[in-house]
Amino acid sequence: MEECDWKGNREAKGVSKAAEARGLFHTMIVPMDCGEVHLAHTIGLMRQQMNANSSDKSYYKASRMEANRIAQPAAVLCELAVAKALNVYVIPKVWPASKHSIHKQEGDIGELIEVRRVRQEGIGPAVRSTDRGRAVFGCYIIDNEWTSVDVLGFYFVPRHWRQENFDHSFIRDDKSEQPFWRVPLNALTEPTKENFNSAARIFSTHCLTDGTGGG
Repeated sequence: MEECDWKGNREAKGVSKAAEARGLFHTMIVPMDCGEVHLAHTIGLMRQQMNANSSDKSYYKASRMEANRIAQPAAVLCELAVAKALNVYVIPKVWPASKHSIHKQEGDIGELIEVRRVRQEGIGPAVRSTDRGRAVFGCYIIDNEWTSVDVLGFYFVPRHWRQENFDHSFIRDDKSEQPFWRVPLNALTEPTKENFNSAARIFSTHCLTDGTGGG
């Protein structure tokens, strides 16, 4: 398996003043081989076909959305990149929208991890109130051939958070019917397996301590 490369000392742009003040952050460049790109396209097409007749969620705005034939495989590629960065085995998930209620407690990878692709370099991943209790990873596909994914980092969203916590910690986006937030790049934790495991232990302990349940 190809080794992932660190991409450090990048200039922060399009983020909060706090991130601009810091100016530096670390991400991980994950190389993707032809088999992984092929798998991403295959699973992405399956997801598109299984949900062809379903309506988009209310917070999706058509004018801001990418064509499913691109967005679905790209999302899978990012899931594979995060799994590769963490050195964990993953089978990308596929189910019809009618089964969403059965799987809604599941993450993209295991139970804890949600993977969000950003289409513009220099911004952090989107988070929503439904992400409470999970780690949100941000990813950016670097080139048109999909040979590399920049795994930007992750943020654990505490289970007990309220809207004011999101407003205080993130950058609010009110352009959709249901507002979401973006994690500033400087708030993301470097995406190593060691960092994730450490944060997961702290997160789970916190949840147990405050009576909200395990992570």
